[in-house]
Amino acid sequence: MMGNMLRICIRKETGSIMQWLDEQENEHEKAMDNGEHEAHVVALTAVFESVAGFADECEHAIVGKNEESIEQGLMILYRVLKHVQLECDELSQRIVSGYEAVRDLNRLVSNNSSSTTSFRIESRKLDPLLDEIAIFSQRTSAYFGFLTQRLSHPTLDSHDGTNTEIEELIRSSLLWKSVDRLSKHYVMLESTFMTENVQKAISMDEPPVSLSTTQTRFSSAVDDVFFVLQKCSRRAFSYASSDTLCDIIESICTCINQHLIVFIQYRITETNTFSKPNQSVQQSSSLFAEYDLSAAGSAISSLDSNTISSNAHNSSSSESRFSKASYGFSIAVNNAFMCSEYALKLRVSLERDGLSLCIGTRDRSRVSAALNRLSDISTEFHSLCESAIDTLSKSLLTRISSNALNRLEQLDYVISEERYRRGEFENEDSWVNVLIREIDSKVLNGLDTKFMEIPWDLLVRNVAEWTAKKIESLILPVSLRGRRVNTLGALKFDRDIRTLNGYFSSNARRASIRDVFARLSQIALVLGLDSPSEIYDMWGPNAGVMTWRLTPSEVRRVLSLRVEFTPESIRNMKL
Repeated sequence: MMGNMLRICIRKETGSIMQWLDEQENEHEKAMDNGEHEAHVVALTAVFESVAGFADECEHAIVGKNEESIEQGLMILYRVLKHVQLECDELSQRIVSGYEAVRDLNRLVSNNSSSTTSFRIESRKLDPLLDEIAIFSQRTSAYFGFLTQRLSHPTLDSHDGTNTEIEELIRSSLLWKSVDRLSKHYVMLESTFMTENVQKAISMDEPPVSLSTTQTRFSSAVDDVFFVLQKCSRRAFSYASSDTLCDIIESICTCINQHLIVFIQYRITETNTFSKPNQSVQQSSSLFAEYDLSAAGSAISSLDSNTISSNAHNSSSSESRFSKASYGFSIAVNNAFMCSEYALKLRVSLERDGLSLCIGTRDRSRVSAALNRLSDISTEFHSLCESAIDTLSKSLLTRISSNALNRLEQLDYVISEERYRRGEFENEDSWVNVLIREIDSKVLNGLDTKFMEIPWDLLVRNVAEWTAKKIESLILPVSLRGRRVNTLGALKFDRDIRTLNGYFSSNARRASIRDVFARLSQIALVLGLDSPSEIYDMWGPNAGVMTWRLTPSEVRRVLSLRVEFTPESIRNMKL
């Protein structure tokens, strides 16, 4: 009897809503053309609001104000709202089914999953449709949350498992199943929207307007692609479902792998002209300062498979997919770096918002696993950037003249007091000054304005590492006929290393370069000792905050360079 009365009551509450919906369904095409929200969304929201208002009235009337009557009142309220939910479920199901029919979602999903593009809906028409579906889910999730909050109470669950029954009531409802079906449509259509807009952004890729008047040093596709991905991720979050959010994150990762990474890799390879066989390495350094800077990208196509996406196609298959680049190598490398940064920012924003949707450990684990894929993609883009810079630096270093290399290989650190007093090693023709001029004019010249901070610092670091390894390979080997160092020579060597360290540190923007010269600085420190036994004052427990980069055998080799130290004194040391 009570059930029938409640059904009559709720039908009266929602009858005007359903009558209005019938009128709106007849004019749905006009609403769609005007870009208006579909009438079914409004109708479903109105039904939920009617149930919520009815529930509030019942709660005030049924639930008592004292502790003894609360439990009994909640039990009555539960039975009342259970009947109300059954009636609401029937009405909601009609609304959702009507929406699917009006929008013809089954055919739409079928056409968009087909390989034939002529039947697919345009992405600009998908956008408002996806917003509507997201609102359906959001409102339904809020409604189910309202029911759970109204009907849940610790005392009820401890007595008869009412809270568990509430969850089963919701999950077995027609509305729950209908929204779950909508979710599958949503994921499919959102993936289509995402892919088509990413492809469009790539096809419309353009260089920065002017490198001299703007801080932007990457092409338009990077911003446009991640704008689309951010839009899709925010809509997925508004869907209020952790499972759907995970599906969209997976779609984002797939889209990046299949389209963006392939594009970025292809551009890096395409914009290489400097390392072509017919290109002379003796060309003027002004080549690198030109806007269409290109260099040493041929090796990019043969990078280690660990740093290239398994979905990446070779350049011949990609050539037909992309238009000719209107910019050079530096922008292509900057693109890779910015993609790495944007992918990481996207992960951070999704983690901040997405984890709030997670109810249990399972949801949290699945979302975290999906987010980790974005971190892997960020690392992959950064690897592309690093590999390109590494190849570029190797090509640029071949431009250092044989004169500078010869001076470097003729290091002389056995210096008499007279020569040291004259300061003949401080002139502009010293090997360290010649090497710095060569690097400054033929390797790094003009590139600081072309590359963004991190790619530029990578380039500076690569050149610094080459310099440090070159010097170490010349100074460290010990032989009777090899290089030797005396006391004054050790002072000069320490000064030269400090000069190089200062030069590269002044060129770096963010990253520190000092660790590159750490071994050479320690070699200079050991060479400057007054006696081999002084090493004990800074070795082992006496090292303090100093971390030794040299092994005990290397320390002995360095000490052997000093002409004043005897082999016996070095051999007897215990390190």
